[in-house]
Amino acid sequence: MQYNKKLIYVLTSLLLLLGVLLFSIYSRKNNELKVVFLDIGQGDAILIQTPFGQDILIDGGPGTKIIHELDKHMGFWNRDIELMILTHPHADHVDGLVEVLKRYEVEKVLGYEINYNYSAFHEWLRLIKEKEIPF
Repeated sequence: MQYNKKLIYVLTSLLLLLGVLLFSIYSRKNNELKVVFLDIGQGDAILIQTPFGQDILIDGGPGTKIIHELDKHMGFWNRDIELMILTHPHADHVDGLVEVLKRYEVEKVLGYEINYNYSAFHEWLRLIKEKEIPF
């Protein structure tokens, strides 16, 4: 019985080591700039990934489909966006950014504060202020 426990510990350790090794190889950044036009339906969302490991998100499209697309392209372990840009506060650009602010750590935001009567835009501005993100 003692022999089986040792074997299980050794196999488990080897599997964990293999997992860490594969993770580090898979997550390694290459020296290329990557621009991805995200498939979020009607609207716009662009993800730029720099050779230095920075993620820049331009617009978020409507709804929450942006979250699935970011997971697909950034990986489930990466929850940091270095720069979020809003080009204008229409629903097909700002709605998804509200969800991104709720689920990701955003370092900086580039946009503008205008008098535009749309609830998602006001929610986006509120979250930026609440999280004290440089704007």
